[in-house]
Amino acid sequence: MPKLENTLIVVPYDPNWKNEFERIRDYLMGQIGDLVLEIKHVGSTSVPGLCAKPIIDIVAVMESYDIFPEIVERLEKVGFQHEGDGGIKEREVFKRLIPDDFMNYHFYVYPKDSEENHRQTIFRNSLLNDKNIAAEYGKLKIKLIEEVNGDRVLYTNSKTDFILGVINNAVEENAFWLALDKLVSESKIIIDRPKGSRHPKYPDSIYPLDYGYLENTSSMDGSGIDVWKGTNGNYIDAVICTVDLLKRDSEIKILIGCSEDEKRLIFESHNKSEYMKGILIRRNSV
Repeated sequence: MPKLENTLIVVPYDPNWKNEFERIRDYLMGQIGDLVLEIKHVGSTSVPGLCAKPIIDIVAVMESYDIFPEIVERLEKVGFQHEGDGGIKEREVFKRLIPDDFMNYHFYVYPKDSEENHRQTIFRNSLLNDKNIAAEYGKLKIKLIEEVNGDRVLYTNSKTDFILGVINNAVEENAFWLALDKLVSESKIIIDRPKGSRHPKYPDSIYPLDYGYLENTSSMDGSGIDVWKGTNGNYIDAVICTVDLLKRDSEIKILIGCSEDEKRLIFESHNKSEYMKGILIRRNSV
């Protein structure tokens, strides 16, 4: 995708932004994928329907700063320069020095338990979960573009009150979901039962989607917290609570990036037997 001139503009949402993110992510995964927990799409270009500056914001999340020197070394070899934290604690900025064929992007690295990871996750998920908030934010950005006369610092600072207001409201109203966001963002997802595989004890049961668990967590049965991983990104927008009459236990399973069709398949898989029943709870229903 061609790069645009470095001017302060906001354009309508472009579905190709998702494809561009995936291209950049796949390239970066080839360089540092074994050193990071995930590489994710943040900022306004990650929110379908929201107008944005045509610049992809992309973040690599690492376990801790122990691995950071090796990340820097790897990235330097392929033309990235580390430029410090840019004034934001624990958000490491990297600048691409070698031309490439990606659209414009900003690339950051931060640890999983950083405040910036927590803040960006809350704000992005609030925009994804509430179209009214996203629409209001879009109107604010268009208004500011007309008022700041190209001043990037003023543009950014003028959005601060809105962003902090959304984050504070989200913390108060969605504590359960935010706790799940934090847990998942600070954990590694292990897919040990990929889509199409058979249940180890009940071979007639086939997994309709990738199924696994969060590493270093604990559920009711003592193993890691179960997750279903869909094809629609890394946003948590539902859980399924199950009761198993044979095992005489109950569990909660987290749905990550699952479309409505995928949610239906998950719900059906947990309600096929007279001994297993589940209830699906959507994020926007509570």
